[in-house]
Amino acid sequence: MGTFRHAAPRVGILACFAGMLALACVIGSSTNMVEAQELFVTNRSSNSVTVYPRTVFGSFGPIRAISGVSTGLNGPFGIAQDVVHGELFVANNFGVSVTVYPLGANGNVAPLRTITNLTFNPIALAVDLIHDELFVVGAGTVRVYSRTANGNDVPLRTILGPFTQLAQASGIVLDLIHDEMVVANASNNAITTFSRTANGNATPLRIIQAINTPLSFLNGVALDLVNDEILVTYQTSNAVAVYPRTGNGNVSPRRIIQGNNTGLNVPAGLSLDLVDDELVVANTVGGFGLGSVTVYPRGASGNTFPLRTLFGQPTALNVPQGVTLTAVPPLSAAVLPLSRSHQIGTFLTAFATIINSASFPAQ
Repeated sequence: MGTFRHAAPRVGILACFAGMLALACVIGSSTNMVEAQELFVTNRSSNSVTVYPRTVFGSFGPIRAISGVSTGLNGPFGIAQDVVHGELFVANNFGVSVTVYPLGANGNVAPLRTITNLTFNPIALAVDLIHDELFVVGAGTVRVYSRTANGNDVPLRTILGPFTQLAQASGIVLDLIHDEMVVANASNNAITTFSRTANGNATPLRIIQAINTPLSFLNGVALDLVNDEILVTYQTSNAVAVYPRTGNGNVSPRRIIQGNNTGLNVPAGLSLDLVDDELVVANTVGGFGLGSVTVYPRGASGNTFPLRTLFGQPTALNVPQGVTLTAVPPLSAAVLPLSRSHQIGTFLTAFATIINSASFPAQ
C-alpha cells in the first residue's frame, strides 16, 4: 500500500488492521444489523430521521421514520451509524445534544443514550469502531467521546484554539488507515486534516483552501480511500468538489459537479457508496420547497444530471441535512460476497473508509 505520510507507527497500523478483522467477524454474525441497503436522512425542520430503500427515487414515502416528542430530536443535522452494535447517532443542532437510537428504530421512540454536556451546537458526527470513540464537531471545535458516552460524560479529547484553524466546523470524516481525521470548515472554506489523536490547540497536518476556485460555504465531507479523494459540498455555490486526499495549500479541485442540470440546491450532507460507485447528496432546498436527495455516479463531473432524485411531499423530506447509507463501507463491505467486494478494492481499504455527512445552514 506504499508509504503513508503522517501515518501511525507500524505497530499501531497492524493493531488497527487486527481490530478491523475482529470487527468484520462480529458484523458477519451480528443479529442487530439492518440487512437491507437503506438510506437514512435527517430532516431539520420536521425533527425527524426518515429511512428509504437505497435505490429510491421520485416521490416515494419512507419505509420508517424516527419522529415525535419522545425522540429528543431537535434540529437534527449530522448522522452516523454503527452496524456492529446496531446503533444510529444524530447531532441535534438546535437541541445541543447527541442522541443514539437502535438502527432499526421507528416511530416516537426514546433514545438509548443522550449526550447533553455540549457547549456548542453540534453539526456533524463520526464513529470510530476500532478505538470505540465518537467524534462531534461544531463551531470551532472537535470533541471526542467514548462511543458509549451518555448524559454529562466529559470528552476524552477536545481540539480547540487558534492554531487549529477550525472555523464553523461543518463536517468530519475519519481515515483509520492513515490515522487521520478530515474536517470541513464553513467560515474559512478550509479542509483541515489532523492526526486522529490530536488534542488541544493542535496544528493541522494539512489544509486545503482552494483560493482560486469561486466556491463558498463548505459543508459536508466524505472520504474515498480507494481513489484517494476528499469530496465536499459547497452550499452557496450549489456544488460538490473533489480534491486529492493528500492535497495541501491552494489546491484546485480534480472535478466539480455544478450547474442547473445537477439538481444541487444548497447541498448539505453527502455520503459515498463505493460498492455501487455512487455519491448521495442531501439538498436543503428544492423538491417543491421541501428539499431533495440526489444521487450521482461517484466520478461525475460538470453539469451532469443525477441518476436518481428523491423529492416531493410524500417523501416526508423537510430541509434534509445529513445522509448515511447502510450499504457503504466501512462495515457492510466487510461481509459482501466476493462478486461485489472486488469493486471497492481491498477489504482493509474499504473497511477503513469511514463515510459520514454533516450539514450547516447557509447564512
